Amino acid sequence: MVNNSYQVNKKKDTAITIFIATIFVLALVGVFTLFHLMTTQIKSSEKITSEVAQQLSYNVHNRIVGDLQVLEMIASSIGYNVINFKPKDLTAYLTTGGRQASFKAFSFIKLDGTAYTAVRDEGIKPVTNMAKMPCFKVAKAGATCFDRVQEVPTNGVETFRNVYAVPIYYNSKEVGVLSAVIRADVFKNILDINTFNQTAFSHIIKNNGDYVLRSDNPAVEDTANFFDQNIKFVNVKSDFVKQQIKDNNSGVYWTYLDGQFWLFAFTPVSYNDWQLLLFVPGKVLALSVVEIIFFTIGIMLAINCLLFLILKRIDMLQKKNYEEMMKLAFVDDITAGPNKAKFYIEAQKIIENISANDKYALVLMDITKFKVINEIYGFDIANTILKDLYEIIKKNLPADTLLARSFAANYLFIIKYEEESDINSIIDKIHQDIENFNNNVMPDLKSSQNNKVAAKLVPLFGVYLINDVTVPINIMCDRVSLAKRTIVDDINKYISYYDDNLRKQLLSEKNIEDEMHNALAKGQFVMYLQPKYDMKSLTVVGSEALVRWIHPTKGFIAPNDFIPLFEKNGFVLNIDRYMWEQACKAIRSWIDRGYKPVPISVNVSRLHLSNEFFIDDLKDLIKKYQIPPELLELELTESAGFEDFEKFLEIVNELKKQGFSIAMDDFGSGYSSLNMLRQIPCDILKLDRGFINDSTTDERGKIVVQHILSMAKNLELKTVSEGIETVEQAQFLTDSGCDIAQGFLYAKPMSLEDFEIVAFKNKTVNIDGLDLHK
Repeated sequence: MVNNSYQVNKKKDTAITIFIATIFVLALVGVFTLFHLMTTQIKSSEKITSEVAQQLSYNVHNRIVGDLQVLEMIASSIGYNVINFKPKDLTAYLTTGGRQASFKAFSFIKLDGTAYTAVRDEGIKPVTNMAKMPCFKVAKAGATCFDRVQEVPTNGVETFRNVYAVPIYYNSKEVGVLSAVIRADVFKNILDINTFNQTAFSHIIKNNGDYVLRSDNPAVEDTANFFDQNIKFVNVKSDFVKQQIKDNNSGVYWTYLDGQFWLFAFTPVSYNDWQLLLFVPGKVLALSVVEIIFFTIGIMLAINCLLFLILKRIDMLQKKNYEEMMKLAFVDDITAGPNKAKFYIEAQKIIENISANDKYALVLMDITKFKVINEIYGFDIANTILKDLYEIIKKNLPADTLLARSFAANYLFIIKYEEESDINSIIDKIHQDIENFNNNVMPDLKSSQNNKVAAKLVPLFGVYLINDVTVPINIMCDRVSLAKRTIVDDINKYISYYDDNLRKQLLSEKNIEDEMHNALAKGQFVMYLQPKYDMKSLTVVGSEALVRWIHPTKGFIAPNDFIPLFEKNGFVLNIDRYMWEQACKAIRSWIDRGYKPVPISVNVSRLHLSNEFFIDDLKDLIKKYQIPPELLELELTESAGFEDFEKFLEIVNELKKQGFSIAMDDFGSGYSSLNMLRQIPCDILKLDRGFINDSTTDERGKIVVQHILSMAKNLELKTVSEGIETVEQAQFLTDSGCDIAQGFLYAKPMSLEDFEIVAFKNKTVNIDGLDLHK
């Protein structure tokens, strides 16, 4: 009995030992598993936080570099005209080049520090001295500069302004500094973090700890220097982290701030030795860590039978936590689809796995002028429209296609195709569905908001065929954006492909832009004159000034290769002013040599109409060369008045008042408006060459031309037909009462010297087969 009891107790002891050992092993396994999960969670959180910080740093750096490039281009233009510079010119530059970079003010600073300042919507400010401004000193030394300067506090509130400065050169010699002030909220908007549930915040500091941009998060202590804050780091000394920042290194550490744990990341901005600091609440990055701990302890108490459930539950929680983190970092908060960061990651994976026989294309869809939707309907409805657009695109794409909203109303997707027609077919379906949305949904929004107008969604598509998988996805996105931007002034075209021709065109445009300022300074642009003839007497009665680029090594560069680009980048303003002055010089020369001068017509780009000093510039030229203003004919197109007709009409009336002759150019080119012609007090009606070619080949076209010429005569307007190339055209226009002819049939554009021979010595032209006595 005793022996049996001993055996029973021994078995119990053995069972207890095994039970305790099992619990101990399970506890060790649980602790090890918990430790492994938490370590993995922390590393994953640190990696994502570091990537977001680097992206923010990249955005700040790109903004600074981009703004400085715009400012250098404007400084180059000022340098070329520095001899004739007037402080009021700054307002014009604010209106043209300054608007795209959101510049609020420009200052032209002489080398002695004397500063002339223009502020947007406020005009010219009193002269000040900026010699002590740090950025002036840097730019004066020949470098570009950007700084964030604290202004004098008002009402106890600190305010800052972002200051740029670049040197201005004239004939390779520095003559001053161009400084610009950008809106104070620009960099704050860049640093606004739309990930991590918008609970994270960031600073930009100098490497000595001084703030460049400080968050208004309540967790931030009110100190002038970041290093003065009482921040404690986990497992590392504060002095070590501060030294890492001073040495322009990157890093990620856990810290304790404002009663909670934060993940703290820092990375260089690559400008001015600045550092971007990012704080992400630990509760956002590790939503389930506490839950994992308590649940694991509870499961371990359930011992052996619940081991599988413990491991399963932990795995589920880890996946859920990871999914939450991925959602916060990589999901668009409007469409609930991938955001731009996620698109870049997944697109790169697709590209890396493209086989030799696969064909893929990157497509960008952009809704033009979507900000109008925000202004008309408000952000809530605009966001709903953005989600609807996402669903429209998704509906028309094959299943599992990668689609993301990049920003604003820009959408990116990658599709597989066999033929290019497959791509066009998908885009056409999306375009048609958006058109249906315009017809069926937008009018209802107009009614619900009591708006007088219904905005229309106008989608444009850029396509990049992925033929080289070594090209990074961000470069591909740049190229597809460039392709989209080539769609202009054609309502029937909404798709544009990026190809080698576009690449070559962009390279050619870049080369032209690199040389245009130097070419203008060295006189490579030459004024050619195309004679205008009286259609009855065949005598020269005027000419049109046409710019020609005679390059020292490339020879003659066709106007079509540079004029459209100059219209796009604003350099046409410089070319126009140059041609105006060349025309005035020629007229003055004719008068001095005893010739009877004939008018020269010059082009006036619509961009001049936004320059409040445009008319003053013309008046100054007339005064400088002492010529009658009616000898300088100003050619304006009707399309120039479409954006602001009242302003256009006011300018034309003032030009007439000053004595200039006004020619309405390109009449019949597709933009003409008889009602506009009725209101504009022009002197000359110039029929477009395309209109002449199309309208003189059939009877209906001839009737239209005859009535236009008759109407012009009744309005006491002189008429000019350009582009006349055949005797038949000349005969018809002569018989129909056109006053003046211009075209290759009569004379090609020629140098000033050749024109003087034609106009003042030969005087007339013979046209074989032309009957002037019908």
